Amino acid sequence: MDSGKPSLTSLEENAGVRIKLDVGGAHFSTTLTTLTKVKGSFFEAMFTRWKAIQQDDGFVFIDRDPTHFRHILNFLRGVPLYLPHLSDMDLEELLEEATYYHLETLQRAIKNFKSSSRSGFMLGPRYEVSLAENFADPFTMI
Repeated sequence: MDSGKPSLTSLEENAGVRIKLDVGGAHFSTTLTTLTKVKGSFFEAMFTRWKAIQQDDGFVFIDRDPTHFRHILNFLRGVPLYLPHLSDMDLEELLEEATYYHLETLQRAIKNFKSSSRSGFMLGPRYEVSLAENFADPFTMI
């Protein structure tokens, strides 16, 4: 039965498709390209192997606390994250979310930041096509 909704599993055909996410009741919008940048991540698996299910309202539901999801999404978008304003508790929670979503580069960055002096640390992935590639220095110290 064809619901009229585009298939979320064909990356080539739907790369620029806007994806509406409901993360623990908070709504976010992004593109399929952004969500699938990191090979092996929760999102890449969700939209390529698990066949994400759109709800009747058009949202894909993720049963997680939305508190730090904007940081996760901005990281995937390549927006630098400025970490010093986060409390120790927020950093622990963000690390937990990065671990859940299988974002190893973000996990390493948070761990490095926690072990640093915590001043002037900004992280942002340096990528052109995919964050999954290994980079010698994926973070910027300012």
